[in-house]
Amino acid sequence: MLELQTFFNPNFYMETNPEVTQGLILGTIQSPFDHFQKFGQFAGSDPTALFDTDYYLEENPDVREAVLAGRFTPIGHFIEFGQLEGRNFSPLFDSELYLEQNPRIRDEISKDKLTGIEHYVRYGQSEGIAMPVPDRAGNTLDKAKDLGLVDGTQTAFDFVGNRDIRDIYRFEVNTAEEVKLTLDSLSADADLRLVRDAGNDGSIDGGDIINISQKSGKSHEVLSQLLQPGIYYAVVSQFEGDTSYKLSLSATRPDFLPSDNAGNTLTEARNIDILTGTRIFGDFVGPFDRDDFYSFNLERASNFNLTVNGLRADVDVSLLQDINGNGAIEDNEILRTSSEPGTDPETISGVLLRGNYFVRVSRFEGETNYILTLSATT
Repeated sequence: MLELQTFFNPNFYMETNPEVTQGLILGTIQSPFDHFQKFGQFAGSDPTALFDTDYYLEENPDVREAVLAGRFTPIGHFIEFGQLEGRNFSPLFDSELYLEQNPRIRDEISKDKLTGIEHYVRYGQSEGIAMPVPDRAGNTLDKAKDLGLVDGTQTAFDFVGNRDIRDIYRFEVNTAEEVKLTLDSLSADADLRLVRDAGNDGSIDGGDIINISQKSGKSHEVLSQLLQPGIYYAVVSQFEGDTSYKLSLSATRPDFLPSDNAGNTLTEARNIDILTGTRIFGDFVGPFDRDDFYSFNLERASNFNLTVNGLRADVDVSLLQDINGNGAIEDNEILRTSSEPGTDPETISGVLLRGNYFVRVSRFEGETNYILTLSATT
């Protein structure tokens, strides 16, 4: 059975606890291991880069209860019980996967009465056996790990690096909420993106990225975003090096939300019905409400004019038709667009034939109220 002193890494412990190095210099600390035994394990410090205290407690609620009751420390439980029960202690190591990837080890473990982690610490790493890193989150939208409805705070632990450059998590909000995402416990540089599959095509396009955090080094990545009801994705990406990580999501209801009178998709578009003469609408687009859709019908060929003004941030506007009726926007269904810079008014005009049309007002950057004016004359 793996013993604590064998598992303990004094260099890692001193690096992550600078006061220990200072104590050694002053002579107030006998050794890093002595300090960990007397203080560090009770403070939740990790004894080695291999052991992740937060992960071990999150993945083992019974251990967390025992630790809170003062019956064990996290590492104490693992040394005495967890390793024998095959419990994983880090997102960087999976005991079953270690044996699965290295079948010959099973015989050595059985003969020498070793645990999987004990074999790796004593022999595997010095023999150059690759550490078995499981991939708990998919690398594409359709294989994303589903965190379900965000309720309170949810956490996920995993790894990104040269062997697994990206992890994707799917989550849902059912009311307008401020969602906070935090990526921490990093040992190398990783980035965090908040994504919505606006085109519903199963891929991440430039327009699908709602927000991004790209701090340097091991700095925590944090995003806070007001989101409308819907399905979203958190994307953790390697920037440089290999690192395990902890991803946290939480959602709170904001105190104030601007009204949203136009739908956010073609199928939810505000129905104007038959457009004749001039109609005026007011609404808002911003980080949590990126698109507003309006639907109208023309009974005959008409001169059509559209204007979006009253802006304090940059928006774009598109005239669309759902030609194939699938409720999604295809490239050939975008009839005309207006993308003036800054707060300049957006305009579209021309002759339209009889049929059903959509207008999309889209946030380009910032947030703004707007006035949409539509007119159709024969």
